[in-house]
Amino acid sequence: IMNAQGQITHYVAVKEDITDRKRLDTAEREQRALAEALRDTAAALNSTLHLADLFERILDNVGRVVAHDTTSIMLIDSTRETAYMTQAHERGPAHSVQTHPLQRVAIRELATLQRMIETGRPVLIPDTAADPTWVVRAEATWQRSYLGAPMIVQGQVMGFLNINSATPGFYTREHAERLQAFADQAAVALNNALLYDQVQRNSAELEQRVAQRTRELTAANERLTELDRLKDDFVSRISHELRTPLTSIRIYLELLEHGKPEKQVKYKDILNRESVRLQMLIEDLLHIQRIGDDDYVGQIQAVKVNPLMMDLLAERADAARDRQLNVCHDLTAELPLAA
Repeated sequence: IMNAQGQITHYVAVKEDITDRKRLDTAEREQRALAEALRDTAAALNSTLHLADLFERILDNVGRVVAHDTTSIMLIDSTRETAYMTQAHERGPAHSVQTHPLQRVAIRELATLQRMIETGRPVLIPDTAADPTWVVRAEATWQRSYLGAPMIVQGQVMGFLNINSATPGFYTREHAERLQAFADQAAVALNNALLYDQVQRNSAELEQRVAQRTRELTAANERLTELDRLKDDFVSRISHELRTPLTSIRIYLELLEHGKPEKQVKYKDILNRESVRLQMLIEDLLHIQRIGDDDYVGQIQAVKVNPLMMDLLAERADAARDRQLNVCHDLTAELPLAA
């Protein structure tokens, strides 16, 4: 009998040893598979800086770490009071992707998110139907087991990685540790992508501002060119206007000295009129100089064209005759006033 009991004891010990070895082998294989999965997913996540591609890769690879029926990514906005689903917001069975409009939720209204922010640790709900804090969505009443992990960068939660199962009690603490390890890798990749996206947007904004400033400088340069042309045209015109009375004055001074004595009175009248005209031109120039002053009030006065033309023709009639020139004119009666 003692021999039989000894054999039974030995058999039990051997069986337990074999079971322990199998358990250790299974655990070792699982750890090795997890390490390989994390290594491969890290390489996949860090191979892109484009947010849309990165979201897809996170959703594609999280299943290698923890099984699930659906998974989603949420990011915290700049106010740190709300979180929003990403564009590729939820992946379900057969890799189907539901792309819903951007959904924002108040973090304080979801106990799972609030707990992850406060603790920096995963949140596991074995049975959502038995958890009073679980918020049931009308379109997701089938979700019975939930696991979420915070994505943390430099000690601050930037978002959440959520997975769901239709089976109550599906997730364990081991799953939580696995998901957190994956979320840590996803956080680093997402942070890099967000920084890259910010740099791209800043670069695009800077290019727009440079382009706008270039357009403004081009327009300003064109205005300066036009002003320079107007200045040259103005100098040319005013030079001509000043030269005309000066020429008349010089001509009639010569006539006054060498012309017919009986016309000296007329010559003096013309000289006086031309000197007045020259004075008016100089005053007009002074008015033009004051146009930019705040207190300047311009005065525009309409004139009759025909009397103006008759005066000009009369002024030059004698000079024309002395040079044996005929000056002809044909003025239309009752021309409108010029201003």
